Amino acid sequence: MFRVLGRNALRTQGMQSLRWASVSGIQGIERITYVKKIKMNGEACKKCGEVTERLEKADQFKQIDEVLIADERDESSAGMAIAQKHSVERAPFFVVEKADGSVDIYTIYFEFVKKVLKGKANEAEALKDTMEQNRDVLDMI
Repeated sequence: MFRVLGRNALRTQGMQSLRWASVSGIQGIERITYVKKIKMNGEACKKCGEVTERLEKADQFKQIDEVLIADERDESSAGMAIAQKHSVERAPFFVVEKADGSVDIYTIYFEFVKKVLKGKANEAEALKDTMEQNRDVLDMI
């Protein structure tokens, strides 16, 4: 009678699919995934550690549905697969799946907080984060 369509949906014969909301409780968002990286030498990436600390300090982990590890030593790891699927080359990043079927990717923590969690970010830290993420394209004086 029931057929599983995916993690977030269930279909009964002759009935529409039911969609489950994200643990975030944010209307229109079905799932928030946080992807962090383990480097080739087995160490966690520094930026991932910083973002994890910020999530914990701001009590935002409760709004994350899933945490995946992109392990550089294992190309088939769940985090590496999702990074490849969405053409993301930086970690950490957030994958926000919306109820309308669209997906937004955030590689900057403060942008994610502002646009998705609707929180306020420290502007100095946000600017620093943005500059670090775009080091290769910014012309520093």
